[in-house]
Amino acid sequence: ANGGSTSSDETGCIRINGSGSYTTINAAIEAASNGDVITLCAGDYDERVIIDKAVSVTGPASGAPAISNAPSDDSTVSVRSDNVELSRVTINAPGTGVYVGEFDSVSLKVLTFSATGDTAVRASGSTEMLVQASNFSSLDHGVIHLDEGGSMRVVNCAFEGIAGYATRVRTGATLSLEGNDFFNITEDE
Repeated sequence: ANGGSTSSDETGCIRINGSGSYTTINAAIEAASNGDVITLCAGDYDERVIIDKAVSVTGPASGAPAISNAPSDDSTVSVRSDNVELSRVTINAPGTGVYVGEFDSVSLKVLTFSATGDTAVRASGSTEMLVQASNFSSLDHGVIHLDEGGSMRVVNCAFEGIAGYATRVRTGATLSLEGNDFFNITEDE
């Protein structure tokens, strides 16, 4: 097991397609099948999340958030599958927030990054990625880093109080920025 949840419902309020009672995100992912929707309840999840199936992981649409806290300097969320959607989660990361390997069609929607020790979103060779309606605030490190050969659309996101780079793109990668807001960004090279 990769840690536990400190949510108010210790019997497990994480659901797969509306049923089940899982206490950790990783346990739900392990039990899920490709195409399933995993819903999180509000609360803190102190585990490194590894999404290795084509699933959707989503937090609550209103009220208190689902907060993913990594227990180590590894990425808080590691995406290791094509066709993954992660939405409505707050990410607190001692290291990288979300790392996506060489996988395609990964969507990161309505995420809040409130603390990272490294890059908020790092993608290596991933194509057809979407980062949408997410909030990157008061981060001291880079926000989006897209490696060579990757492609990503960043749509309707807010970047505020960033000390590092808001976006960094390696040669050969394609980044499309659409309708984003940038406030109080410290310039660097």
